[in-house]
Amino acid sequence: MKVSVIVPCYNHSVFIEDCLASVVKQTFKDFEILLVDDQSQDNTLEKGTELLISTGVEHRAWRNPRNLGTYGTQQAALERAEGEWIAVLNSDDVWEETKLEKQLALLDKSHSFSCTLGHQIDENGKTLPVEQHGDWPRGPSLGFAGRLLQENRILASSVLFRREGLSFHAECRYSGDWLALVEASQRGTASLIEEPLTFWRIHTSNAHFRSAKQVAEEIAVRGAILSRLGHLDRHWASRSWMDVSALRILRGEVREARRAAFAAFRLNPGALTAKRLAVTLLPLADAQTRLWPGEKPLEPLSLPEIQALRV
Repeated sequence: MKVSVIVPCYNHSVFIEDCLASVVKQTFKDFEILLVDDQSQDNTLEKGTELLISTGVEHRAWRNPRNLGTYGTQQAALERAEGEWIAVLNSDDVWEETKLEKQLALLDKSHSFSCTLGHQIDENGKTLPVEQHGDWPRGPSLGFAGRLLQENRILASSVLFRREGLSFHAECRYSGDWLALVEASQRGTASLIEEPLTFWRIHTSNAHFRSAKQVAEEIAVRGAILSRLGHLDRHWASRSWMDVSALRILRGEVREARRAAFAAFRLNPGALTAKRLAVTLLPLADAQTRLWPGEKPLEPLSLPEIQALRV
């Protein structure tokens, strides 16, 4: 088996058939589908399984015994996958029919993963003029490690990972794909298909909002990434420390915010990092207004909650 396609699903009965149909229609046919339901409250699993049976494609489908979250579900599926390459397709997203074929055609032993460009679609599948990759590097063989220090602009549903060494970090609820990409970037280069072959759906149930746990996890993930890759690129490491300082201010953690801002300045002294350091020296309310205008400050988590976010 060449490719294992992992489809984690949760309450996506209205989208699951379009999602799975986009896999079934792939021009590359040597794949298995692992459809894993994370305790949905609707009939997502039943609808998905019925479609897969009707098409005759190789698949396995099951429901988690308890809710594991996105990355716990992906990790559980990974442990049962048989493919040399692993693709993840979120159950509300879809692929263009040549996606896998075009990715596999460019991969060689130096590549640890491949990704594609993509666009947003709305609930009805209409393409929206939003392209995630932005000004990131483009080309058939790339090193993303430096850029991944600060942020992740790689579409989760676009990635095709080499199986060896892969982990989806079940301890994460929001950023497991970011960590998986960071680790993959350490194992080899990436191949980017410069075509919009992945379409991620925006709808009411996946609208982003900033919560205390999401911010706490982002701080923990950024810390883990900086400890592993911070030595590779002072510029992008500095920018990540600036982001950490802003998140600390949002949570009212002034001392930690100043430490992060100083780390950014030490790595890349300049007007931008000096300004961020100066903002952290303001009274907390003024700093929060400067960095997070219109947002309500978040309460810090308890020590046990913070300890549970170790990555």
